[in-house]
Amino acid sequence: MLTAPAPERPQIFFHVRDMTSLQSADAVKGALMRLDDRATVRIDLSMRRVEIDPTSAEPSAFREAIATAGYTSVRQWPSDSAYL
Repeated sequence: MLTAPAPERPQIFFHVRDMTSLQSADAVKGALMRLDDRATVRIDLSMRRVEIDPTSAEPSAFREAIATAGYTSVRQWPSDSAYL
């Protein structure tokens, strides 16, 4: 019996308007990692951009984790237009 590999989850992109310091970036990253501890989270602090390669959680759960940490996610980009 052949088994197909599990489909990859698409990347998730957020702009976090009030993420302005290393401390806030660490807080956001920590909140996201608590949600999905195997996710890859990259933060570009100068752009206030968060890029997530999730393994289990959905985009809405990541947005909620950011809000619970006390930050505002104002935009989510689809991966194909992230840099437009």
